[in-house]
Amino acid sequence: MTEMITLTIDGRKIQAAPHTTILEAARGAHIDIPTLCYNESLTPYGACRLCMVEITEGKRTRLVASCIYEISEGLVVETDTPRVQNVRRLVM
Repeated sequence: MTEMITLTIDGRKIQAAPHTTILEAARGAHIDIPTLCYNESLTPYGACRLCMVEITEGKRTRLVASCIYEISEGLVVETDTPRVQNVRRLVM
C-alpha cells in the first residue's frame, strides 16, 4: 500500500497519493479550482495559469499552477486569496 501524503487545502486536511498534483488532490476532496487548459487525457503543462493557487512551504509563500505542482507533506494551499483572485483576473 502506498503511503499517503497529508496536506491542507483551504483549511481542510486531506490525504492524497504521492506524485499527485494539487489540482488532482483538490478535485479528489471536492474543492473547486478553475481551469481552462487542463484535460485528464493530456499531460498537464500549465499554459493557461487559471488554476493558480497560493502555497506555503515552511516560511515561503508563492503562487503556483496547481495542475503541474506535485503535493508534498505538510503543504498548505489556499485557492481563493486576494492574490490568487488578482492573478486569475489578469489571466482572463
